[in-house]
Amino acid sequence: TMSNENKKRKQRTNDSFISSMTFAGGFVRNCDRDECDLVPKAIADAIRQHKRMIAKTSTLTRTQDRTLAARLGLISVWKLTMPLDAEPLVEFGNSHRIVLIDTLSSKSRIVSIGKGVVGSADETTSRIKLLDWSQSSAWLVPQNGGKALGWVHMKDDNTTNEEPIGHAVIYSIKIPLDVLEIHEENGDSPEWVRDVASICKKSLPKPNDDVNTRHNYAIKLSKEDADLLNDIVRKLIS
Repeated sequence: TMSNENKKRKQRTNDSFISSMTFAGGFVRNCDRDECDLVPKAIADAIRQHKRMIAKTSTLTRTQDRTLAARLGLISVWKLTMPLDAEPLVEFGNSHRIVLIDTLSSKSRIVSIGKGVVGSADETTSRIKLLDWSQSSAWLVPQNGGKALGWVHMKDDNTTNEEPIGHAVIYSIKIPLDVLEIHEENGDSPEWVRDVASICKKSLPKPNDDVNTRHNYAIKLSKEDADLLNDIVRKLIS
């Protein structure tokens, strides 16, 4: 039989694993305010069930960490710290996102999760390497109708056997669709909110863009916009 101490240790491991999920421990309590009511409950339940099954049979070694850096209304800035090969935090794409690559080793890459339940063979084999996502770059990830999204920090296959040093860190600015124009035009909003809304709106694909542009996973922002957004984030977290 398992000793009490071993049972407690296993429970702590399981709790840590489950808490890494966006929707762990309660559908409403742990989801983001701008997306909680829009995620189909059946999808969230399926992900929770899969994570609990993995937690019972696996030993967790690495998890991603997400913390709120700033929020005004429904526009929020999140810091995501990603150890190498850590289990991804899954979100749902009901909002536009501006993603700033704050820290990323030249020996590693950020990979988008694939299709299917996270951790399954289908999901891991369909992951997309975001080869152009490099340190200090900024990307607009348009809303995808509520489909799951997430990122993994992985070693670059094209580098030597030397392991990347440190965690990858990104900042994700979440901009719900229904508040985009309100904040851009509202003179009472802080300047950083108006700048974020303006950059998001001008960078979104247009109806007359070619089909490839309109279906890009992410759109690279100009260096000028990336520098402005990085300055905004530095001021917010200082």
